[in-house]
Amino acid sequence: MILMLISLLAAAQPVVIEDPRTGLTATVDVPEAAPAPVLQLWYVNGPMRGDFQPNVNAQLQRLGGTLDTYRTTSLAQFAAMKLEVVADKKLLHNGKDAWLVEYAGTMQGRDMHFLGLAMDADDEGAFLLVTATAMESSWAQDESWLRAAVMSVETSR
Repeated sequence: MILMLISLLAAAQPVVIEDPRTGLTATVDVPEAAPAPVLQLWYVNGPMRGDFQPNVNAQLQRLGGTLDTYRTTSLAQFAAMKLEVVADKKLLHNGKDAWLVEYAGTMQGRDMHFLGLAMDADDEGAFLLVTATAMESSWAQDESWLRAAVMSVETSR
């Protein structure tokens, strides 16, 4: 079963959520609120793998700075957490500067594997971060759908 959790940005107009697999459509009219530094935009769980569900999520992070400073800070955090960087690549994604990073390591006693795509969300230091997460033991089984989900993200801003 795939679940989706959506925390919506304050919007001037309602947000329409559609799931073509189930035919579910919802219209959410969120009242304006003060922006949070990190907003969870959406979250999708994949099938259970033992006691963990691989997943993909998107966040808007209002941290300030540039994509390069975001990358440098993130790499330093990975090093401090003793996470291994598997791949580290700057690229153009749908015409926008982006950073693709794959990393792995032990978190909360679990051997995990991650794939993240970060890109500028605006000119004021906000970043869109899409992250796929799986157990290291199931990464080979789940990598294709997780990677496709991360790389399918587009933004019109």
